[in-house]
Amino acid sequence: MKKRLLRHVTGLACLSVLSPGLQGQEIRNVPTKITQAVVYLQGAQVTRTGSTSLNAGTNYLVFGELPYQMDPGSIQLSGTGSFTLLSVSHQYNYINSQEKSEEVKRLQQQREELQEKLNMENALSEVYQAEENMLKANQDIKGAQNGLSVSELKNAVDYFRTRLTDIKTKRIEQAKKIKKLQEEIAKLDGQISQLNSLSSLPSSEVVVTLLAKNATQASFTLSYYFRDAGWTPSYDIQVNNITTPAVLIYKANVFQRSDEAWENVKLWLSTANPTLGGNRPVLQPWYLNAYVPVITKKRTLSRAMPADASAEPLAAKAAEMKTEEEPPMEQLQTEIQSRTTSFLYKINALCDIPGNGKPFTLTINENSIPARYEYYCVPKLDKDAFLLAHITGWQEYNLLNGEVNLFFEGSYVGKSYLDVASTADTLSLSLGRDKDIVIDRTIEKNISGKTLTGTRRKVEKAWAITVRNNKKTAVDIVIEDQYPIAANTQIKVENIEHKGAEWNSVTGKLTWRLTLQPAESKKVGFHYSVEYPKDMQVIVE
Repeated sequence: MKKRLLRHVTGLACLSVLSPGLQGQEIRNVPTKITQAVVYLQGAQVTRTGSTSLNAGTNYLVFGELPYQMDPGSIQLSGTGSFTLLSVSHQYNYINSQEKSEEVKRLQQQREELQEKLNMENALSEVYQAEENMLKANQDIKGAQNGLSVSELKNAVDYFRTRLTDIKTKRIEQAKKIKKLQEEIAKLDGQISQLNSLSSLPSSEVVVTLLAKNATQASFTLSYYFRDAGWTPSYDIQVNNITTPAVLIYKANVFQRSDEAWENVKLWLSTANPTLGGNRPVLQPWYLNAYVPVITKKRTLSRAMPADASAEPLAAKAAEMKTEEEPPMEQLQTEIQSRTTSFLYKINALCDIPGNGKPFTLTINENSIPARYEYYCVPKLDKDAFLLAHITGWQEYNLLNGEVNLFFEGSYVGKSYLDVASTADTLSLSLGRDKDIVIDRTIEKNISGKTLTGTRRKVEKAWAITVRNNKKTAVDIVIEDQYPIAANTQIKVENIEHKGAEWNSVTGKLTWRLTLQPAESKKVGFHYSVEYPKDMQVIVE
């Protein structure tokens, strides 16, 4: 008969390896494997499964090698089998710390391989040094008086020069190789040290006491909240051309630092944040009174013991398990579950999340979204035209704040940031410069000039802006320029002409909105004058 139990642990942490009441008792370790995880914006609810055999009578089980950062108050244990749960407790194991992670083992193996190469290079360097020393010790060559001809002497000198040059060159190469290997080993040492600092922490254990009438087989599901995990959203927005919708790819960067890899786990991503708490704020009466300064004396504070340092076992009432058939395994599907205050994303494939904190990037979903494209240019500041994508309806995709990677026509064009709190109904993104839109801004000399009348000087300016569309499709373009604004009562600005432009009288901004067909050119412009005292220096563009 299959039975299921469910118990909660409410914040117990024992400092000993085993509770004193279990000393001398037969303890059975239950190996478990992580099968699924719900990852929140901060933290994760981890589920493990395991099984073991039970003897008739009282059984003491230990679910060990659990992360130090787990929250004891979040522990839930369920299982199948004919037995009665007596107690559940949490403790830290300071004696058997967590085994080295696979990442540490891999890095140590790399370090050993690099150290072997370094030893070989050092040995070869010593050989070259010995050979150089030998040549220098035998460089005293006698001349013709000792029976050597000029030819023999020349050959000997050439040999010494050639060989010494060769040795020096090789020793320089050896020094470069040795330095590079030493730098790589130093980097690995740093990574190993960082990972070992986590591995040196004690591990968590869940101790369970069960009563079985007969010998039986039991299966367990253990879940707990783990603090050092989370995910951050990021986005890719891809635009193939200005005639097609934009493609929004919603991605998640998942991380966890348990020092244990999550392998082939079912993964859910939640937009909830359990650390924020769910209780509503309540206003209390606000009393006003005269302020009296409080004079405090310096005191020495003793270190407080952690709240979970109690070694008392968790009280649990014996409870007979109710008969309940195990539900069938649910096939994982890609879907979004909308909750009252958050969203839950099911990932449709088993995932591997490393335990060293390195982010694992996966795609939540991909959508084609409507977009309106237009070019934007401020030729006074930059003569290039910038393509803007105005995206509407983005709110229906349940997006969060995050970084946006922008791609246009298959090329990466830069980054942006999505702030859902400040973004309006339309999301506007810059997709970079487009050289096919040619813009020129020139002064019209036949209109512009300076005149002096009495004590007043007058400067007149006229600007012409020409824009040409060299693309094969029609484009919309926004061109901006500006009138000057007088910041002194002695300066007078007259806006003479700005045909076709919208004029903001407060900021002086001029805006033209044009549509250009392929190979079409258009010309716009504006004309103004500035009058001021002749003895005043005013810079007029």
